Amino acid sequence: LIPNVAHDMHGTATLTTSTARIRAGDAWASSFIPTMLTSPEYQDGRSAIIVGWDEANNKTSVMPFIVISPYTKAGGTTGVRYDHYSTLKGIEQMLRVSPLLGHTTDAAVPSIADDPVFNL
Repeated sequence: LIPNVAHDMHGTATLTTSTARIRAGDAWASSFIPTMLTSPEYQDGRSAIIVGWDEANNKTSVMPFIVISPYTKAGGTTGVRYDHYSTLKGIEQMLRVSPLLGHTTDAAVPSIADDPVFNL
């Protein structure tokens, strides 16, 4: 799920500073994530919440990536470099999609589902 333009941290005519954009994104997440945490799918241990950013900035290519699940260790971190294909590959594996799609079949693409930190 993707927040609307007012909350996606990219900014609008009224959200011109990075602080304002971050606050808007935080406001959306703080109202939406608790709803997902109380869903039957999450409560039954059949889903994970993945919060990822779609782009970095001109200073770094490192982006936040947060996985919330009943099985993921709180505060755990990993040094593995993941990308969007890694996320898609992990989701496909969790959903038992076969065959895997596109570049997720590449052996060089690590899967988030294989990382013991996420424990998916």
